Amino acid sequence: MSKQFKFTTIPEVHEGSLFLLDQTGKNYTMYEDVHSIMDLTHNLKMKLEYYKNLIHRKKCNLHNIFSDKDKNIIQNIIENISVPQQTKQFLDGVLKTNKIEYKNQACTYITNCLHTVEFNIFDNRELYEYVTKWMSLTKNSPTINEKIITLTSDEIYLATSNTFNDQFDTQLHLCDAVKLEFADHNPGNLDAVNLWINMYNHMPQICSMSLHNPISTKSTHMWGLYGNNGHGIAVQYKLTDLIAEVASFFRDWGCPFWIDVVKYENNFNPADEIKSCLKYFKEEDVNARIKHLDMMLKKMPFKKTSQWEHEKELRCVTTNLPKIQCNNISFEESCQMIKKINQQKDENY
Repeated sequence: MSKQFKFTTIPEVHEGSLFLLDQTGKNYTMYEDVHSIMDLTHNLKMKLEYYKNLIHRKKCNLHNIFSDKDKNIIQNIIENISVPQQTKQFLDGVLKTNKIEYKNQACTYITNCLHTVEFNIFDNRELYEYVTKWMSLTKNSPTINEKIITLTSDEIYLATSNTFNDQFDTQLHLCDAVKLEFADHNPGNLDAVNLWINMYNHMPQICSMSLHNPISTKSTHMWGLYGNNGHGIAVQYKLTDLIAEVASFFRDWGCPFWIDVVKYENNFNPADEIKSCLKYFKEEDVNARIKHLDMMLKKMPFKKTSQWEHEKELRCVTTNLPKIQCNNISFEESCQMIKKINQQKDENY
């Protein structure tokens, strides 16, 4: 089944979509899950300019504002470029705390950084404005009606992984002997193993896009694979709109929703990941099991083997697993609860 995700028109990234505001109205904390995609659209200099303007307008403190890539660049700047001592202390404080406080003359120090530091020396990341979705729209496609509806309704189409051509993409197919190994050779644990695998295979709903430019010669293979050998279409989405929409889902929706680039690994094996997560499913606290399931569903759809690296894929991922808070529920009861959620997803969507 598919899920349609409605887009609204958002002209630019704004603080209400990127940050969680506390009750005092003075502390803005950036959502953790927007860091990766912000790295695609903003380099460190652009981020500092944006933060300076935000601090000046809102007279607020900013928390959790730099990605790991930003922190590495700041560290290189501190170690390799001669800047005024106060500016260096400011950068050092930012690096250690990952926040900028309005009361510490932040705007002045940021301006000094922008004027004195050659950011491009250390920050030469490739930036993107759009992502692309290729569609074949052939008459015999089983999902052509859904795709046309999403195009005419300003929506994106999210599919379950069991409909993918790649049987190893966010899917796990194990023989009985391997399942028994996963169950610690205890047949009594097989229900947990089968449930875990079933959730992994059916719960994630994914929209795949690419950072490739559809009119570039570097994207000809994408037209061949996903654009009906050049007879299909390519739809572009503005990345800043995606950031704002996804962040608003974190804030307002009852189910998790992520957007990130796919990480490619030479030796990626989803079976190893599943096996490492299974031990958490035997915990008595259902909230702990839900937490680790949530972590797995957040992590796994964004990992593929290196043979797919040429696609430069970006994914929007959601699940039908709501945020559950409950106590004193037995292992069997939690299994039944999650089975019910899994069964209801087709009815709801």
